[in-house]
Amino acid sequence: MLRRIRALLAHAEDEHLDQKARESYNEKASLLIAQYGIDQALLAESGRVSDKITQLSLSIDNPYSHDKADLLSYIAHGMRCRTVRYPRGRTIVRVVVVGYQTDLDRVELLYTSLLLQSTSQMTRVRPAGHVSTAVYRRSWLLGFRTAVLKRLLASEKTASTQADQQCPSGSTSTALVLRSREDRVDIAFKDAFPGLRNTKRHSSIVGSGFSHGLAAGQRADLDDKRLANRARFITRD
Repeated sequence: MLRRIRALLAHAEDEHLDQKARESYNEKASLLIAQYGIDQALLAESGRVSDKITQLSLSIDNPYSHDKADLLSYIAHGMRCRTVRYPRGRTIVRVVVVGYQTDLDRVELLYTSLLLQSTSQMTRVRPAGHVSTAVYRRSWLLGFRTAVLKRLLASEKTASTQADQQCPSGSTSTALVLRSREDRVDIAFKDAFPGLRNTKRHSSIVGSGFSHGLAAGQRADLDDKRLANRARFITRD
């Protein structure tokens, strides 16, 4: 499955293909990534493989550390994981993700790829009118991660439906298996971080920044190997 995903992503990176063809490969890769996660969840539930709840710690760099942490949280949420942020002053320096190991692997894969893509594209966008570049880019990043989450949830739902269609009659539904896993992650998260308060950060939507970022997120490639210099943007602790 992972070999097939990487092959699709390689096609999606072919600059000689038109945008529509590349988006098609990206959508297929996204669905396969979701199918891989659900397959592993069902195998673990039946006891055929081991998949334990653990933690993934990722360093977050400036600039836009809060927006990068938001992107990671959106991806983690779409894959039934939970996150906690570690600030230093006004900067987020680290995010810990709690979830099943197979889901954490998928979170890291997509976050690495999408962080590189968003950072690369964001540096090329410029606001129109008198909007500051910083405010416009934060709005752009909000649009980008909003589109990413929508795509992830749609892929997970499609993969879950397909898994149910392939399961024997009378077997536990995929939705119930995934919900049970998510509940166990919630319990593990609360045990690991007792007394943690939920906080919401309000992001501004300014002008065309959000719509431009939304469009970029809808086109986003899932390849984590396109840019070799990934250490500049993400570090596993």
